[in-house]
Amino acid sequence: MGTNANGIGVWLGRGGLWVWTLSSMAGVGWAASCPDGEEPDREQVEEIQERLEHLRPETRRYGVRLAAELNWLRGWGWVLDALKDKESEVADMAQLSLAGVSCPEELDLLFGRTGLGHREDTVRLRVAEALGRVEVSVNGEQLVRAMKRSDPELCRRLLWSLERLERRGLLVGDRDLIGRRIEDALGRGHAERVRADALAALVRVQPSRALRHLRGALRDKKRTLLRAAAVILLAEQRRGAAGLEEGEPVPATEILAGLEAASSDAQPCVRRAAYRALGMEPGVPCLAILIRRLEEEDQRHLRTLLVEILCRISGLKHSDDPRPWRDWLDGLGESGVPLRAVSPGRDTHQTRVATTLAELRPSTDRSVILVDLSGSVWMELEGGVSRKQLLDRELRALLEGLPRTVSFNLIPYATRPDPWEKRMVAATPQAIRRAWGEFESCRLRGRGDVWSAVQVALGDPDLGSLVIITDGAPTGGEHSNMELLVPLLEWECRWRGIAVDSVLIDSAERLQRSWSDLAQRTGGTMTPVHFESEALR
Repeated sequence: MGTNANGIGVWLGRGGLWVWTLSSMAGVGWAASCPDGEEPDREQVEEIQERLEHLRPETRRYGVRLAAELNWLRGWGWVLDALKDKESEVADMAQLSLAGVSCPEELDLLFGRTGLGHREDTVRLRVAEALGRVEVSVNGEQLVRAMKRSDPELCRRLLWSLERLERRGLLVGDRDLIGRRIEDALGRGHAERVRADALAALVRVQPSRALRHLRGALRDKKRTLLRAAAVILLAEQRRGAAGLEEGEPVPATEILAGLEAASSDAQPCVRRAAYRALGMEPGVPCLAILIRRLEEEDQRHLRTLLVEILCRISGLKHSDDPRPWRDWLDGLGESGVPLRAVSPGRDTHQTRVATTLAELRPSTDRSVILVDLSGSVWMELEGGVSRKQLLDRELRALLEGLPRTVSFNLIPYATRPDPWEKRMVAATPQAIRRAWGEFESCRLRGRGDVWSAVQVALGDPDLGSLVIITDGAPTGGEHSNMELLVPLLEWECRWRGIAVDSVLIDSAERLQRSWSDLAQRTGGTMTPVHFESEALR
């Protein structure tokens, strides 16, 4: 039997069975199960410990799953210990499994030294996220006490968990105390992303306290994310989903004025949020704003969004020429709200099958292209060529097809990301030749760490969309389980309105469904690609 590098096996092997036997004889409470669980027999304990000690990560992953299924206090301790496993498939399984915590005793473990109090950053972050998915009531006072100004990423995940718990009716505790602590995170000393997440949490947890901050964020010209968050939350208020109706109601005229101002904001992500909000319950004033913006909008993806919203509302199929839309609006009259008007929800999601990358276009004109160069890319196919050689040709065709109006960057990745440039550059012929030449000579190998590659791409403040070219199966890095990656990536992109386009080469249908879900959540596209036989020659 092997012992994994994290020390799980050593600890369990030397002490686990002895402690289990002692507790069974003495009947002490630490090994007690929750009311709906049963204490496991010795054979079960031995089987799970053997799996948790194993050298193979897939075996340890299964051991984590078995430990969680016990719904036994000691078993949850094993799950928490697996959060620091160096293999993401094991740690991700442990993080996902924590959603099964179902009683206060188990919840105490998550708040203790093996959970939020752990010395390792990654363990604390995983627990902070998982607390938003548990099926038991959580005292929000404990969550806000764990927030530290010195750890903005931990703050963000805790705020997200507060928001999700409140949405599901599982947040308990002194609302005034919780609200004041969240309000502290809206202060100037905190990172802008923390402040945006704090605004969302405060709107949910204590709407009456949130209203003045929401108004202030709409007027904040220096902080784009905060403005975008305020517009999105205002849109939720407009359709009665944000919780503000519990406090002072926001007048409809104030909402409309705020959305109109946001629709002409200098930042595309703020305009995008405003367009979607205006299209949710459109009356003539909202439609007039949307059509006026169609005349002035210079971003291709936002013009497309405006046309999609207007087509959905009207049932018409006009182009982005504003003239027929003005004629249609003039014919409506003052009370002529179209009967077919519905919330557009997320931007239109598309799935199309391709045999080449030559005609693919990013969802926006400011795109970072991530290319997975992990193991399978280097395997030879029929005809003696590898997927890397195919990608060399296909990526060149994709880049050469980019309009000059596009700004782009290129990030090949495997065990680590290797960005071509620090920031996006204009798609000039010279830039395209340099980018393709560097990619052609790239020899990155290893496992596919898409999470780290995305984090590098998100560092560009002008980013509008991601294009991820991959076989669809992340295999390395901090996160590799698509069940966890999809909501995490959506959360990372939500205030900036970043669309995630995926190009899946010869991928399984199961993986296509996950990437399709991500595309739908972010307003991107998912494109399965199966190269025709001629391309293999």
